Amino acid sequence: MVNRYQHLFQKAGDLANEGQYQLAGKSILDGLNIAPNQAATLDAKGKKLAYLAATYFTKSDDLGLAIELYLALGERNKAAEYLEKSGDMLGAQKVREGRLGRVESLSKRGSGAVGGDAITKYTAERFEKEGKFDLAVKAYLQVRAFNDAARLLRSQGRLQDAANVYAEGGRAYEAAHCFFELGDIGKALENYVRVPRDHKQYRRAALQVIAMAVQINQMTFQIDNFLAEFIRTTPATPQELSALYQLGGLYESQDFLGNAKEVFQKVCDADPNFKDVQLRIERLQRFSNPSAAVYEKIRAQEAGFRGEQRRIDPKSYLKPLSEEPMPDLPPMPDLPNLPDLNETGSDGPGALSNQAGFSHTIAAVRAQASVAPPAAHGAASVAPPPEDQGFVVGNTIAKRYVILEEIGRGGMAAVFRAEDKELEEEIALKVFLTQISDPATLKESEARFKQELKLSRKLLHKNIIRLYDIGIHYGHRYISMELLHGKDLEQRLSALEGPMDFAKGIYLMIQACAGLHAAHEQGVVHRDIKPENLFVTNSGVLKVMDFGIAKNTVKPGMTVEGMLAGTPHYIAPEQISSFSKVTLAADLYALGVVMYKMFTAALPFNNDDMTKLLMMHINNPVTPPVDLNPQIPAGLQRIIMTLLKKNPAQRFKDARETAAHLKQVYLEITGGQ
Repeated sequence: MVNRYQHLFQKAGDLANEGQYQLAGKSILDGLNIAPNQAATLDAKGKKLAYLAATYFTKSDDLGLAIELYLALGERNKAAEYLEKSGDMLGAQKVREGRLGRVESLSKRGSGAVGGDAITKYTAERFEKEGKFDLAVKAYLQVRAFNDAARLLRSQGRLQDAANVYAEGGRAYEAAHCFFELGDIGKALENYVRVPRDHKQYRRAALQVIAMAVQINQMTFQIDNFLAEFIRTTPATPQELSALYQLGGLYESQDFLGNAKEVFQKVCDADPNFKDVQLRIERLQRFSNPSAAVYEKIRAQEAGFRGEQRRIDPKSYLKPLSEEPMPDLPPMPDLPNLPDLNETGSDGPGALSNQAGFSHTIAAVRAQASVAPPAAHGAASVAPPPEDQGFVVGNTIAKRYVILEEIGRGGMAAVFRAEDKELEEEIALKVFLTQISDPATLKESEARFKQELKLSRKLLHKNIIRLYDIGIHYGHRYISMELLHGKDLEQRLSALEGPMDFAKGIYLMIQACAGLHAAHEQGVVHRDIKPENLFVTNSGVLKVMDFGIAKNTVKPGMTVEGMLAGTPHYIAPEQISSFSKVTLAADLYALGVVMYKMFTAALPFNNDDMTKLLMMHINNPVTPPVDLNPQIPAGLQRIIMTLLKKNPAQRFKDARETAAHLKQVYLEITGGQ
């Protein structure tokens, strides 16, 4: 028995050293040949191994198995601790009081039951080993182990069910592959373009998307946006080079000549002798640079691949492709284990404010005042939409978006909550109020519109708002985008009677750094960071918003047009005199101003005279935050004062370094919890 225990200990340790904690824990349970609730029957050494297995399960976030083991071993405090972490406060209290047993505890946590057993992943695996596949699938689904459920369904030949489960579980690549094997090109494309750019199979998915787009001779905003990273990088294999060449031909056939030239040039850079690529570039250069690139024409040609029902032979696409993953960007520091932010915004631990959240979208259309839609210059030449086609609640726009409610309005645009009938989900629909008949107003709005969309092709990160599609409806441009529920940081700060809680505020700033780091890595400087452009969802996720939009109303807190661009209270000194040449350091300065306001409830510089305010940024020293809030941690003050250095070279080198310092302060003030 001793040798057996030593063997199990060694095997589990080897797996744990490789970071495979769940497998390490399972190897112990399998070696002991017990279910988690049977750990009490073991001898002393066996119980030590079972306790070690529980520790491994906590590290792999498989809290259900860990809790069962802790309860069986009599470790009620440990069980209660992890019940609390899983959100079951009542169950934790009952465990500590000795009033709750294993099956009751887990069933109270929503584990459900199959055949009378409390369901955990271990139960599902047992059903699978016993050949009870239907029960195993149900069990996997109950514990939200979608990947395992889909894998089992696929092994049983239930490809359609597997595809749907993969999609529900967020496994876009696997779902797309299943739909593709079924010959459903519409759903295959729909899922392929949702594969994240950092996914190890992104480049393989990109090849599939290009092949299918060429086959059906169609380019959509979703496809173009998805392929942006593939186009940006150098082709790594002959298959990628050939696919890039085919993509250039597709862009050219759709009259997206600027995009075609860009893609063909990438091919030429990789292999100047590839087919006729140099001749195609020369032919494209004979055309003047078109003012309307892919975004101009895409709305008119987009029939939507979702409705495509053509069945295509998978063998025509499923050729050996490179498995080499995209090289990852340097990672941001891991977020610490931070407290949950209250999802409803109610009082209590983790709440950001004492007011309930509401729907909201990008800062450019925030209702700073009740503004009626202005009459556009030359608008008389554009016929108003029929009553049943206008941007009002209940109407369907472009045969796709059902208007549900208006959630924001400003001088430039209005925002609606809408249902996207193609995506089958709610989105935000931003509608520009100015009609496009007047050349002067068109030129100005068009530049801003294109800038935001071009930047969105590069920026895909959980801490940056997502843009989906564009179009024109009766002379009004619109953009569909991610619908957010919550409040921007300015609204949350305004609801407080003083400074924000340090832990919660640092948590949000680490996320802001993550979003900015992703943008800066793509060469994008925001240039207008302020609390209104940092949106906090009800679940505590911070989104950086409003890339590429310049304000044109000279008011305190608004962008100053002509002399500079940015928001005067948050503008970096170097941005005042040289807006076009600012670097990422300008965003870090603005983030320092945001933190100053968060943790002191005041701005470092404030003056009603715009010129004097700008000169304060350039010349005046910053009052140390501790003078306004004596409770501020020394480390946090150092971060803020470093970010607010007049000389950009004296600030942190990037957002990633800033986040690392913030994380250290967080760990110090929370004791590493």
